[in-house]
Amino acid sequence: AGSEGAAVETAEDVKETVEEEAASVSFEAGDMCFGGMAATDLLNLERFGKQDPYIKVKIGDIKGKSSTKDNAGSDPTWGDEVLKLEGVSALLLRRAGVVRVEVWEDNVIKDKLIGSAELSVAPFMEAFAKGRRAPPTELQLTGKKGQPAGAVQLSAWLEAGSEGAAAETAEDLKEAEEEKDAPVLVESAPEEDVAATSPPPVDTTFKKGTLTFASMACSELLNLETFGKQDPYIKIRVGKLKAKTTTKDNAGANASWGEEQIAIDDLTREQLVEAGVVVVEAWEDNTLRDKLIGSVEVSAESLLEASDEGRPLGHQELAIATKKGKPAGKVEFTAWLEDAVVGIPATSPGPRTSVASFDHTVATADVSL
Repeated sequence: AGSEGAAVETAEDVKETVEEEAASVSFEAGDMCFGGMAATDLLNLERFGKQDPYIKVKIGDIKGKSSTKDNAGSDPTWGDEVLKLEGVSALLLRRAGVVRVEVWEDNVIKDKLIGSAELSVAPFMEAFAKGRRAPPTELQLTGKKGQPAGAVQLSAWLEAGSEGAAAETAEDLKEAEEEKDAPVLVESAPEEDVAATSPPPVDTTFKKGTLTFASMACSELLNLETFGKQDPYIKIRVGKLKAKTTTKDNAGANASWGEEQIAIDDLTREQLVEAGVVVVEAWEDNTLRDKLIGSVEVSAESLLEASDEGRPLGHQELAIATKKGKPAGKVEFTAWLEDAVVGIPATSPGPRTSVASFDHTVATADVSL
């Protein structure tokens, strides 16, 4: 060791350090890829001949679809085809919480949805951080009316783009170190440099901003319509503040609002705490007077806790009940808080903290025999 306290480590020590560092790499931005795609026992929507299925995936506003498998019927496979969603960020993944996977029938007049399912993004972000891919998965599809619609199989993984942190696997880094046949000199950065390069922590606690609901749907709704199908809509309430969706005419007991979002603006933390809950209601749109189908309460504390931890509440599927407590169906949604005071979304993980880097210098020695 020199006068500056430089420590000489063996190549084996460096390998262990490299493995620990590789395991902490997080996904920031890039692409989400889907391969090994296949479907089995698909619900048949074709009256004559075999249907022509394709797969569609969606994360937030980013969408992509596979090629169409003509006359593949109920058991298509996409072989080596890879479906890629470009420009995916960690913030988008955390907000969405899930990837929506749909299988469609390619039709000349209008394509028809065979079935859909949701895939959590958490395992893929975790796998990326560890320098590996998550195992293949099989999802059970559900049709528009809630009936079983077959299954879809696929593998999904994240790839860092030019703006993201490119993750090398521990194995790659091991091989690089094995090429070095000399000890490695590690010089520690002065403590004052670390402090100088580390910005102060950003307060992402929700104070005032917007409550947003998205990916909304209802199923098995209690029927309040005497003739024909009912026309449902969803309403959310925090105290006296309200927001509601469009009405789904003749949707009956099962309605979906697709990409529609509703929001309550200028909402403060104090208002949420005082209300205690966010009330989610399903209503029947009626010419004379709208009728409440059923409602459920979402804890304001759970929303604030998720927001303060830099994540959305995530996908929820909750049973709703009538005023008299009778079962009235189910409601689904994703919700999050976006702070307007600190200038960044409350669901954002915040800026990355800079970490002082270390220079690895190879030390060589002349040995006289």
